[in-house]
Amino acid sequence: MMFGCCMGGDMSSLLGKAQKMQEQMQPQVDAIMPQVNEIYLKQFRQVDTDHDGFLSVSEVPLTIPSVCVTQRSARILLKLFSDEDRYDEKAYLQFVHCFLSANSLYDRIAKDYIERTNTHKMVQIGQYQKMEHTVNPYTLERCLVINQMQIQPDLFSHAIRQIDPNLTGLCFDEFFTLFGMIMLCMKRKNVQNSLQLQYEDQVVQEVFALL
Repeated sequence: MMFGCCMGGDMSSLLGKAQKMQEQMQPQVDAIMPQVNEIYLKQFRQVDTDHDGFLSVSEVPLTIPSVCVTQRSARILLKLFSDEDRYDEKAYLQFVHCFLSANSLYDRIAKDYIERTNTHKMVQIGQYQKMEHTVNPYTLERCLVINQMQIQPDLFSHAIRQIDPNLTGLCFDEFFTLFGMIMLCMKRKNVQNSLQLQYEDQVVQEVFALL
């Protein structure tokens, strides 16, 4: 379902309304974003000791920006929340499903990468180089997942195509900023339980706890 034909009005006014929604929510996003960053970093940080006693710290230099008002993300926000009194729960849950599916896809990409490379080979992860054999496998996969999303944003854009096929190339920063904004909308509309019943994702639960 394309939002242009079901919500009425011209495109410029609809985009303006969506951007206004984002700007109104920005103080809330700014307030919680440092804590959200910590939650995500906990998922990607692991301290491990290899068999020789060497300490290895794997840390992804991940920071989720609090300001990312773009026309593309405004269109998605408008797709899900056409006005203050309307909430499209089905569309939002579809978005979350795509979000979790995207994580699963990148896990598979990472596993395939690990299987196709020498496990003792030095690999470049963002600005860091780590020895694969000294890093917890799950942590390494997640590092590679983040690296893959940053290097190949087109892979990540598939997560929003079910909402609007024309919205492609959504970057990592836009996706997570938009995700947090939509969660704030959900909290405001008291639909937290609906999400929790359908998706038991630890990061989602922890972020909701901040709201």
